Amino acid sequence: MVNIMLVLDPGTSASPATKGYGRAQAAQARLKEARDEAAAREEQFERELATARSLADMQRELAADRATRCAELEGIIRELQKNMEVPDPVGAKPPAKLQGASVREALQITVDSKQNQGFLLC
Repeated sequence: MVNIMLVLDPGTSASPATKGYGRAQAAQARLKEARDEAAAREEQFERELATARSLADMQRELAADRATRCAELEGIIRELQKNMEVPDPVGAKPPAKLQGASVREALQITVDSKQNQGFLLC
């Protein structure tokens, strides 16, 4: 059997058990600080993630709106083209410049009316 005897320096007032307790408290304080810091980072990350998700949702909605508006305008253009293809009873077609000008004017009137209605054009 081995006997171990602890001899303390008379100038030291703290026992080894007290020193260990102090170290444990310091470690516990560091752990609490690290947990608080991690919680703050996680909260910041969650806020940023929520912001990114809402921006992505808004972008999807805007893209869907643009697609709808573009499809509507393409339909209008097709209708204008159909109207321009009506055969002339005499068989004479107007000059190409006049045809192009009337299509441009009709398209401009349509675009202006859509803009006045609050549509953003693609």
